[in-house]
Amino acid sequence: QAPLEKVLTEDAGLVALNIPAPMDPEGKAVSVTLLDIPTQGAVLDKFGNVLAVGAMLTADELTELHFQTQADVNGDAGYLRYQATDEDGVTAVSSVHLFVDAMNDAPRFNMPDGKVILRYSGQSTTLLDMAVPSDPESTISTVNVIDLPTLGSVTLSGQLLHLNQVLTLDQLQRLTFTLTENVN
Repeated sequence: QAPLEKVLTEDAGLVALNIPAPMDPEGKAVSVTLLDIPTQGAVLDKFGNVLAVGAMLTADELTELHFQTQADVNGDAGYLRYQATDEDGVTAVSSVHLFVDAMNDAPRFNMPDGKVILRYSGQSTTLLDMAVPSDPESTISTVNVIDLPTLGSVTLSGQLLHLNQVLTLDQLQRLTFTLTENVN
């Protein structure tokens, strides 16, 4: 069988490879050995087991393989190369070349829960430990303020923050929160 090329999207998740079963012209049984696997993502059998180089399959099992893309990884994923062998030991080699197209993902804040604990009344002002956003596909240099707390105030260098205000990443790291209301 001729080598195949497949183009997937980065966020595709689990995708059936739909590899045609190798056939022996004399009708003899064919076994398959994986010779190479892609360097990105994972190749899985129909039960969800991750396969490695050297895995032995039946011709039918080859048709049921899937590829699992990796989050935020794109480009040339590499080859799934396999060798088909008939009962007489005659072999043929083929492959599937996988490419993963990038998806423009939303920026992320690497913060576990986004909570700030303020011990009122002994503490009324605290520096906000704001996580810096990251984006695998582009560089982020500013953020836009889209929400503010209903209690207290957020300031930058003593100036109140406002909705839709644009901040540099440095400014994001210098925000303070002051609680002036009695919340007991």
